[in-house]
Amino acid sequence: MPYSYPFLTAKTISFIDELGMEFKTACELSNLPCRPFIITSALRTKETVNKLQKINSNAKTESTHLYGCTFDIAWSRFGYGNNPDQEMLDLLIPCLKNMQNKKKCRIKFETNQACFHITALQ
Repeated sequence: MPYSYPFLTAKTISFIDELGMEFKTACELSNLPCRPFIITSALRTKETVNKLQKINSNAKTESTHLYGCTFDIAWSRFGYGNNPDQEMLDLLIPCLKNMQNKKKCRIKFETNQACFHITALQ
């Protein structure tokens, strides 16, 4: 994570645990091996946001990453090698939508970035 730090709020960590358990259950019900999702970004500082803005047009000065409640999950690296595993994505996406429907998070599919931008709602 060159533009962020591996820190999140306790409630955000709990959200990730809950998402992971829901995803694991979905994998088990589908008789698929559960592969971990990769968190590519977490807490940012104003300095790391400024650096990131030079290479990423999605980086915003008032990023929700500044508060430790937002993280990114790479969908492009979800699987083996450089190819995303569509079966795994087809299981993760409904889990994310379910958490969003329960008002536990907000999800944004980043344009020009191969990740889900997720804000856990405190």
